[in-house]
Amino acid sequence: MKNQMINLLCIFVLVILLHDCDKSTNYEDEITVALKISQEILSISDTLRGTFSVTNNTQEIKTFHFSNSCQFGSILLLNGITLASIGTACYQMPSELHLLAGESKKFEIKYFLVDKEGNDLLPGKYKIEAFLINTEHKVNTDFQIY
Repeated sequence: MKNQMINLLCIFVLVILLHDCDKSTNYEDEITVALKISQEILSISDTLRGTFSVTNNTQEIKTFHFSNSCQFGSILLLNGITLASIGTACYQMPSELHLLAGESKKFEIKYFLVDKEGNDLLPGKYKIEAFLINTEHKVNTDFQIY
C-alpha cells in the first residue's frame, strides 16, 4: 500500500512537471485552435499575456463570418463562473476571416488581473478561455495567481 502511494505521488509530480502552458483543440481535423500563455504562475502585479491561434488544416480556404469587427474573444473563469471578458473594441461592421490551406491567424491577449468591477483578483487557480466569436472553436488553459 505504501509503495502504491509513493508510485501515485511520483506520477502526480511527473504530470505537474511535464504540464505545458500550451493547450490546443482540434475540430474534426479541419481547424485547430490553440492558446499559449507566457506564464502559468503569476503574481497580482503581473499581466496575463498570451496568444490565441486558429489554424486551417485543410487544403481549401476556410472563411468565418462575424457580425462585427471582433473575431475572437476570451473570458476569465473561476470555478466555472465568468469573472471578466477580456475585450477589445469592436466596430459595428461585419467582418470575415479567411484562412488559406495550412494558414494560421494569431490574436494577442493581454489582461490585467482584475475582475469586472476593477478589483484585484485574489490568489488562486483560474482558467482563461479563448474562442472565435459565434463559433464552437474554443480552447482554455489554467493559470495561478499567488
